[in-house]
Amino acid sequence: MNANLSAESEPLTPKEVRVLTSIVEGFNNQEIARQMFVAPSTVKSHIRRIYRKLGVNDRETAMAFARPYFEADHGPEA
Repeated sequence: MNANLSAESEPLTPKEVRVLTSIVEGFNNQEIARQMFVAPSTVKSHIRRIYRKLGVNDRETAMAFARPYFEADHGPEA
């Protein structure tokens, strides 16, 4: 997933990209925290920053915004 999801927004950090990718893959906050070896509150902080940077207010909208970028990086090889 490209860290610069929108030319208008501040780029996501590598950790934010990892959190957003995990969200798109269907993991919940607890699972993401375990994968990243951080507290669930740290994941929530990353999510709040992701929402601000993407200009969204909820998980579903963030996922809908990110999914095309995720699919472009992980789609079938041409």
